[in-house]
Amino acid sequence: MKRIIASIVSLMLMSAVLLSTFGFADTNDSDIYFTQDELDFIAAHPLIHVGVDTEFVPFEFVDDRGRYEGIASEYLTYIQNETGLSFDIEKAFEWPEIYNMALEGEIDLLPALTKTESREADFYFSNPYYTFKRVIVVSDTESQIRGIDNLTHYVVAVQENSSHHSYLSQMKGLSLSLYPTAEKALAAVASGKERVFVGNLATTNYIIRKNGLTNLKMITFESDESQTLHFAASEEMAPLIPIINKVLINIPEEEKIAINSRWVTLNIEPDYSGLIRRFVAAGLLILLLFIVSAFWIVKLKKEIAARRLVEEALTIAKKDAEYANQVKSNFLARMSHEIRTPLNAIYGISHLLKNTEMSAVQTSYVNRIVKSSKAIIDIVNDILDYSKIDADKMTIERITFDLDHLIQNIIIITSYPLDRKKLHFRFYKEPGIPNMFFGDRKRIEQVLINLLNNAVKFTEEGEIAFEIKLRAKESGRYILNFIISDTGIGMSKKALNDLFQPFQQADGSISRKYGGTGLGLSIVKRLVELMDGKIDVYSTVGEGTSFVVELPLEMDVEGEKAYQKERQRYYLNDIQTIFFTKRPSQLNFLINSLKNLGINAHIISDEEAVIKHLREAAGKYVKPYDLVIVDFDPYSDNQSALYNEIMNNGNLVNKPKIIALVPYTNDLTIENLQRDPDIIALIHPVITSVLYDAIVELFYAKKSVLKTTSNALSDISKHFADDYHKILIVDDNLTNQMIVSEILAQHQITYYVADNGKEAIEQYKRHHAYIALILMDLHMPIMNGFEASEHIQALSTEVPILAMTADVIEDTLEKLNTHGMVDYILKPFDPDVLIEKIAMYMKADVQGTDRDQDINSEASETSENNGALKRHESRKALEEHTSAVMDFQKALHHTGLPKDKLKRILSVYRQENEGFVATLENKLSEGDYVSAEKMVHKLKSSTGGISADTLHKELINFQAQLKDGDEAVIHQSFVTVKHQITQLLMEIDAILSIEKDH
Repeated sequence: MKRIIASIVSLMLMSAVLLSTFGFADTNDSDIYFTQDELDFIAAHPLIHVGVDTEFVPFEFVDDRGRYEGIASEYLTYIQNETGLSFDIEKAFEWPEIYNMALEGEIDLLPALTKTESREADFYFSNPYYTFKRVIVVSDTESQIRGIDNLTHYVVAVQENSSHHSYLSQMKGLSLSLYPTAEKALAAVASGKERVFVGNLATTNYIIRKNGLTNLKMITFESDESQTLHFAASEEMAPLIPIINKVLINIPEEEKIAINSRWVTLNIEPDYSGLIRRFVAAGLLILLLFIVSAFWIVKLKKEIAARRLVEEALTIAKKDAEYANQVKSNFLARMSHEIRTPLNAIYGISHLLKNTEMSAVQTSYVNRIVKSSKAIIDIVNDILDYSKIDADKMTIERITFDLDHLIQNIIIITSYPLDRKKLHFRFYKEPGIPNMFFGDRKRIEQVLINLLNNAVKFTEEGEIAFEIKLRAKESGRYILNFIISDTGIGMSKKALNDLFQPFQQADGSISRKYGGTGLGLSIVKRLVELMDGKIDVYSTVGEGTSFVVELPLEMDVEGEKAYQKERQRYYLNDIQTIFFTKRPSQLNFLINSLKNLGINAHIISDEEAVIKHLREAAGKYVKPYDLVIVDFDPYSDNQSALYNEIMNNGNLVNKPKIIALVPYTNDLTIENLQRDPDIIALIHPVITSVLYDAIVELFYAKKSVLKTTSNALSDISKHFADDYHKILIVDDNLTNQMIVSEILAQHQITYYVADNGKEAIEQYKRHHAYIALILMDLHMPIMNGFEASEHIQALSTEVPILAMTADVIEDTLEKLNTHGMVDYILKPFDPDVLIEKIAMYMKADVQGTDRDQDINSEASETSENNGALKRHESRKALEEHTSAVMDFQKALHHTGLPKDKLKRILSVYRQENEGFVATLENKLSEGDYVSAEKMVHKLKSSTGGISADTLHKELINFQAQLKDGDEAVIHQSFVTVKHQITQLLMEIDAILSIEKDH
């Protein structure tokens, strides 16, 4: 009862509010008077075709029984009673269609139309009979929209062809979503499909209450124009409008109130029938779902029980797989050691045997042994590389490198099989490509060598082409294309699809004929992707194959500036040059290289013509030739005669200098040419920068040095002749002991031998004053190499320990460093690499004796005693500090750079980090560990690049400590870092000072 009373009170209050919003036209109580014309019109048009909006509640609509109802309906009935007119109601169409039919003249009268300027052009309007307000409808949770001004940039739902449609169309900044009826538009807002609706208050209130849309709220606003309802007629029915106006004026006021009250204040009970139907349907659906669920629950319980058994089996299988993977890793490590250990004996003894007196047949056998050993080593390396990549253990370095030197090294390495198969080789580097980049030189070299060797392997005749082109440039990065093409056997489309899969080759015959693991290209692809590049391949069976490697490389700006500055130091245009070659494939490339250097060479292909030109150029008015570049064929008697003529002919006024382009395969020729200071031998094909270095060295350097790429050091015995530079060999394998000791003996290096780690410690305690370096095997009985190294390092940190190992699965060097070893030599080792490593780490470096002699010589020849003293102090500083923080010789080896270029890098490093310590100290005092960590990270990279290993390791630890933020640990470590950075800068000063004095 309380609810009913409350509802009645609520309805009365709402009626009062709504009635207060209504306005009516003025009334006239006089009787209706129609003119004769009006009566004639009524008589001529007894039936009027009326178009209505079937859902414009409460003004006009069609109810569930098909009856035309609403305010307009009652007014129309009143007009019918007063005039005798009959009205044919069109109810079959929705409002947009009705409106268009009225525009076309198919409808005579619209009983509930709002007047707008645009509509007045199409219709004749009666006096208004109802005034209403517009309203905004939103979700009851909406908080952003409070009025019409908030609708800018919103999408507003509105009934199509309504007055609200016209009104909103004139507003800027909002979009409209059109609906055929207001009810559908409101339903879209209630469901969340639309965010806002605009309509009239009465219709909106009626629809919301009727449909029980409880999640909506209305926001009224004052529009800039009043909203009134009118009767509207087409042009042909215009006389009807005065008739309707007379009726409207004569409707009593109480009758108008009664009509409006019946519809606007009608206590409409929400129509829950549709909702009830939905609930019933939902209930039935829920019941059905419950029955189905019950069925599936029973079934799923059985499934779950079965799946638990499967999961248990999968868990066991996962553990088995992890165990199998661990077994695989252990197997690879074991295989590496077990295969490399006997290979070391085979490869090492074969190398020693090559240096003994043998017959031609024996030499051939030994060469085959060496070649087969190398093939096995390559296979093992491929497997281990792939294993490392597959386990995501492969890391990509970022160090500065010289692109030209990298390319020259690649060409030299691959030139032997090229010469052996007599294949033409064509190289091209696009002009404008810088030379100094940051990247992983080792991995780039590995990719390109693999592809070049692959091209040579599958090409029996024709050409191998190697091109470098600039594809794009963006923000300091150069996108380079390395293109390697051949005229070999080519591949089918099927073979191309499987090309980069591991252990795959084109077909079985390829493996049988050419050998290999099928891992090479898979490794290449993975390495390229690790360097953020990509690789494409194009091939035709019987015609050849092209690989295109695209790599993004960051230019080393400072390094490139220094490189270009160095290239501009010397003027080469005045060097009169003859270029002699009989190979057309050499012409274009070498001519372009010379032109890039500013040299216009005279091209000659006949030996006698070379001598003739040299003699004629010795005249009074002809400038003599300064340089002869000879594409050298050591097996040509004519070219040997040419060489002797140039070097020994006394008739030549000016004996020219010679650059000999020599095949890699002829070591004897290289050795003979090395003896003459006016000749430089270059392995062909040669690139522009290497050619430039050779010319500069011939004409501007004090002493000529042969530019070969043999890793073996020439006689270094004089540097190790004293008794204080002996080596301790630690290995339980007698064969390995013999190989290493024989190699050392060939270079007059004396040594001690220990059979295990414990014996090594005893030997070191006994002979520590004489031992300059230790070669340590890792796996030995009694005590292994790791433990022995730790014991020896506890006795002295001065002696470098190099591991001799066959274990290179992952993190080898890092693991060795933790046990006190500075580097490793991989078994089976190349004897030349062994000697290079020894030379690099011996405390008396390979150039120490010569440097001391040069310094003493300069000191004795100059009267400037202060300058001599400075040089000796610099030498002393270098000897004291190099072993502690930076090893100049090691930096040369690791970077592969010439001395002058490494010095330039050190100079840049020195300038860049001069104020580093002070800045870092300020950051630490301010507690800004984030900025400090970034500074250390940047310094760490460049420090590792110049092989300052001690400081590099300290910076790695320091960076980790800065991330942790332990203040006490940070400030304690800073003392060490500060000391080592200061010491490193002093060492660089000493290196630069010594080299400058030289």
